[in-house]
Amino acid sequence: MTKAKRIVKFTAETERTFIFRSRADRLSEWCAECSKAVEMATVEEAARTAGVSELTICRRIEACSLHFTETSDGRVFICLNSLRK
Repeated sequence: MTKAKRIVKFTAETERTFIFRSRADRLSEWCAECSKAVEMATVEEAARTAGVSELTICRRIEACSLHFTETSDGRVFICLNSLRK
């Protein structure tokens, strides 16, 4: 007497999320306060990096606790060295 083989089939579905960040979010630029070339990030990227809101970053800029530069087209970039302090 032979035993019948059992076949078990299962299907697993997976979902992947890819986040593509533009390199325009960061750039290497001269920071007048640090007196050297540093990595700078947009307000949005700086907030994401620090784990705070964009409003918090803006308040820290107004309080002069972050170094920043503004481009000719009006974009604000934050010195990541000052963000890490």
